[in-house]
Amino acid sequence: MSRVNESVVEEAAKQWFTELGYRTGYAPNDLEVPSSSRESYSQVVIVPWLRNAVWRLNPGITPTQLEAVVARVLRSESQDAVMENLDCISLWCVRCR
Repeated sequence: MSRVNESVVEEAAKQWFTELGYRTGYAPNDLEVPSSSRESYSQVVIVPWLRNAVWRLNPGITPTQLEAVVARVLRSESQDAVMENLDCISLWCVRCR
């Protein structure tokens, strides 16, 4: 039985995303994030980008709803990563409900 290590999976995923039209790279070197967009590299979510994405995905959302979604994404309510992701997806796509 052959073993697959993380770098093999990572390179395959990067190739697949490139074929789909995404740009890939190493974030600290290749991601163009203005320093004013976040306080430090430890800030995982870039809030202005999150707001913009939620607004684009939900064009009829009110400013109050938008801020509620952003606040919820930034606040974890459990230690279960899968449940957190499912909760955030349901909030991002307000029209899906």
